[in-house]
Amino acid sequence: MTTRRTCIGVFDSGFGGLTVLKALLRLIPNADYLYFGDTARLPYGSKSAETVARYAVGAARYLEQHGAQALVIACNTATALALDRITQAATVPVIGVIEPGTERAAAESGNKRVVVIGTEATVSSHAYLKALQARGVQAKEKACPLLVPLVEEGCGSAARYRRRQKQFRRRGRGLEAFVVHSRRRLRSEFDRPQVEADGSVAIDACSDRPHRCGRH
Repeated sequence: MTTRRTCIGVFDSGFGGLTVLKALLRLIPNADYLYFGDTARLPYGSKSAETVARYAVGAARYLEQHGAQALVIACNTATALALDRITQAATVPVIGVIEPGTERAAAESGNKRVVVIGTEATVSSHAYLKALQARGVQAKEKACPLLVPLVEEGCGSAARYRRRQKQFRRRGRGLEAFVVHSRRRLRSEFDRPQVEADGSVAIDACSDRPHRCGRH
């Protein structure tokens, strides 16, 4: 008799949660996975808590209806704003990313100082700040509202670059101007020297990964 494999549903507002799925595949290789990326309605970081909760609960129900026996909320914003609502609506176990993320960051931070970068909604909720402080870690937060659109829209992809280049050329501006523009947008979102000065570990609450400052 063949034993049925556990089915785990993974939900995110877009593609960033694939980093969580990749980690789950290493950790639990014998499970089946369903991935729901809500790219039609991203980014979540600029939406109200009620809207995020409605979207997230709908996604959780969809995954359950398609056989998920456990849910991993890979979206930091949904975890920060709606984890309780999702847990109440679901009939299967639900796990968010904030508690595991802060646990790892606290373990990796030698000086107990961590910087969190994320969407405005995630940062405004102070969910990471509270979880880190509960572990005796000093934390600073930085909202990066443009980071998710830059990543999710494939700013670094060849196709995206070609489209943006054509836009610049139509305006009488060349490739060099386009590259300078792209760099300025990224720099405005992430002040790396300041992050490195403020903490030994940075939690990227957009792509769900802690980074050691100076090594990413």
